[in-house]
Amino acid sequence: MGFCMGGMYCFKSAISPRFARIASFYGMIRLPEKWRSATQGEPLDYLRRGDASKVLALIGTADPYTPPHDVDELRSVGCSVVAYDAAEHAFAHDATRPSYREADARDAFSRAREWLLG
Repeated sequence: MGFCMGGMYCFKSAISPRFARIASFYGMIRLPEKWRSATQGEPLDYLRRGDASKVLALIGTADPYTPPHDVDELRSVGCSVVAYDAAEHAFAHDATRPSYREADARDAFSRAREWLLG
């Protein structure tokens, strides 16, 4: 389970047989331009080469790191996706942040728990 950058690494971990189930909270689906390099692969490439069906992605529809066309690609490679309408990045992170949404956070953590315990 990971959040933001950790959520991105969750996508990348789909290539590993070490994990039976993976939960990504608002993980970056594509690398930001300044992060791209020969040693930093795209999360979607790892998902395509790994087992994307073991990944649950919990995202907000208003998150700039999870634009709709990228979310469509997550679904097309086989990830399970739960999208929270109008939720911004870090909607489940910290109750003191303006982006926090209590009902969505509770739902997301509940779904992640169910997914991981399978």
